[in-house]
Order: sequence, then structure tokens, then C-alpha cells
Amino acid sequence: MSSINSNLNCSTNALSNAQNIHSLSIVKEVKIIHQNIRSMRTNFDVFLINLSQLMFKPTVIVLTEIWISESELSLYKISGFKMFAKCTDYSRAKGLLVYVLEEIPCNSISVTLSSADCVLLTLHFGFINFYLLCLYRHHVIQPNHFLNEIQGVFHKVSGNLVIVGDININILDNNQVSNDYINLMCSQGLQCLLKLPTRITRSSSTCLDHVFARIANMYKFQLLTEVLHLDISDHSMTVFSIAPVHYHSQNRGGCESEPLKYGINYNYLKHCVAGVDWTVVFNENNASKAFELIIEKLTSCLEFSRFSYSTTKDSKKLKPWMTNSPSSA
Repeated sequence: MSSINSNLNCSTNALSNAQNIHSLSIVKEVKIIHQNIRSMRTNFDVFLINLSQLMFKPTVIVLTEIWISESELSLYKISGFKMFAKCTDYSRAKGLLVYVLEEIPCNSISVTLSSADCVLLTLHFGFINFYLLCLYRHHVIQPNHFLNEIQGVFHKVSGNLVIVGDININILDNNQVSNDYINLMCSQGLQCLLKLPTRITRSSSTCLDHVFARIANMYKFQLLTEVLHLDISDHSMTVFSIAPVHYHSQNRGGCESEPLKYGINYNYLKHCVAGVDWTVVFNENNASKAFELIIEKLTSCLEFSRFSYSTTKDSKKLKPWMTNSPSSA
């Protein structure tokens, strides 16, 4: 995993192909879908049917619990996508497969965890570059072991980062495991973008499939998530999209938009501040420098807790005495 940071910045070779350069210029929104498929042999055909019925074409497809060996990968190609896989021949209920559009420049970085299946990629687009960390945490492994291992990955990855996958930790629960996990993510500047049930049974409703993101100058982008209940497996599909803030305003069917507004996710801010490592502040002998470090860390928490939104003039709520048009008066 040495020289990981250079992989994100050194994209000269990837961009030398003219076709890739053209594709970068036309990609205006990135959409990443994740589905715990619980056996490619059983559910891949159902997944493909649902994929064809989506109202958008995903940029990246992440499938977890694929339950196949490396020798079977050629049976599960998707036209127009290149594949990156983590297979385990010794255990059935594991494995991870990532599809990326062929025209998108990307690099695979070798990462091995004993507590999770992992694929780490660098993705390059015209408006943003970022790491994509795809994970399936083995449910039989203690969560603390996973948290310790994932910290090793964080220490080697800097810059924009998106994490998707089935972590097998229910972040809707307020318990020690969930809090330790959320605090670790917050300490790395990673914002939790999805807190909705992704696995619903007769007896439980849990959020095991997660989306986290750390994006510099996040206010310049619109980050959206949703959950699609498609009955592909006992897990729902998650969708993450990122685009420049002006992209969605230009695609609202001509509605005139007001200036972008900003808000603070205070629950995330609380977790982010709670997860800050203040050691460097305590070890600083210069009071002025220590104060600057405090401000820097708090400012960082505020930046990652801020979200943007906009409203259209057509969607403004009218006063009770006002009608939609003069003719109806």
C-alpha cells in the first residue's frame, strides 16, 4: 500500500488516451450503487433485470456477498464495465465485486484486510477525483478488529474519499460498537450520508449498508443518497451521487433557482467534534499555535458538517390569501 497518495495525483497515463479525455468532459454526475446480492449464482439475473429498469446508468456498481470463486468471474461480466474483484475460495458467504464504466480512468490499489473484503480504487472525473473504498465486513469478526484494521487504511489514504459497502454494523443503534464506528469515521472527516434502513425483516429494521464521504470544499458539490427496495436480496440497494452544485439546477426543466443555501447537520457535527484527536493541541507549548490548531480542527468539522440545498421559485409556498395565477383570483 506504499505510495497510495501518488496514485490519486499521477493520472497522466490514464488521461493520455483521447477517448478517456472526452469521457471525462461529458461525465457531469457520478452515481455509485451498492447491493448486497447474497449469491451471484442465485440473484445475478434478478439484479440485471432491476439494473435495466433504473432511470439512470450507474457509473460504478458494487456487489457484496457474491459467494463465487475467482474462476467464475468471467460468467458475470456486464457489457460496458470493467471488473475489480475480491473473491474467497475458502468461505461461501463472502466476496466483493466492483464494476466501473470502461471509459472512466481508474486504478486499483492492493489492500488486504483479515476482517473484511476490500477493493480500493482511485477514480478520475472532469470535475473531481476521489478514492473509492468498497467493503464487506465479515460478520463473524469482532468489530473492534475491523476498526483497528481500517485505521491502517486511513493512515495511508488522504484526500477525497468515498466509502460504500455492507459493514454489518447497525448505525441506527445507539450502542458502543456503533458509536465507536461513527466516531472513527468522523475523526477522519468522513460524513455519514445515509441513515435509513437497508435491511428490513419481520423482526428488525437496520442500516448495515453505509455511505460515507470526505470531499474537500464539499459546499461546491451536491451529494445525494437514496435507498431502493427492489427485493433482489434481503438487503436494499443504496445509491450515492455526486455532482457540481450547478448541475442539478441546470437540469430542473427550466425552473429558475434561487441562490444556494447552506445548513449544518448538528448531529454529525457533534459526532465529528467528539471524534477529534486533540493530542497535537495538548502537546503544543505555544498558546497561540494551540489556539490556531483548535480553530483549524473546529473549522474542519464545520466544513464537513455543512450541506447545501436550493429551492426553485416555482416551489415557494404561497401565502394563504395568494393564488397561483391572476386568472384564478
